[in-house]
Amino acid sequence: MNGAVGAGVTWNIDRRILKRVNVELDAAGYYQQKGELWPYHKGIGVYSSAFVDLGNFRVKMGHWICNDFITMFGIPYFGTVSTKKEGMTYDKPQTLFYSIEYSRMFGKHYALGLKADAYQFFPGTMRSANGELISPGSTTSFSVGVYFRINPSFLLKKF
Repeated sequence: MNGAVGAGVTWNIDRRILKRVNVELDAAGYYQQKGELWPYHKGIGVYSSAFVDLGNFRVKMGHWICNDFITMFGIPYFGTVSTKKEGMTYDKPQTLFYSIEYSRMFGKHYALGLKADAYQFFPGTMRSANGELISPGSTTSFSVGVYFRINPSFLLKKF
């Protein structure tokens, strides 16, 4: 079972260039209710992030660190179970996240954008079930995408 709680604050500055600043802190927990399906019975992770909107651009950074955390259906960058080597786990892995996005509004409810992400994964030490230790190096992954966003607005009931 996974669960998370967090808090964030956004300052709407709305100046000519500097539009918005945001900071966020989240904590995630993992708990195996019964059985021995996963190598850990419980774990925790902490995610912090910040972004700034400069005109039509958004620049974002984030940091994730965890201890014995299992991502049930999530991205492997955020968990302690290795997807490269079967039976291996990471000791306190960390991920740094960088993102830049350009978004242009067309009318009130439409936007066209381009987003690029980079993930720097620091796995720490890999550990096998029999105690073997491996120190893999960090890895970098990239993602680039184009999107068309539609935010429809319609009246449900007039009061």
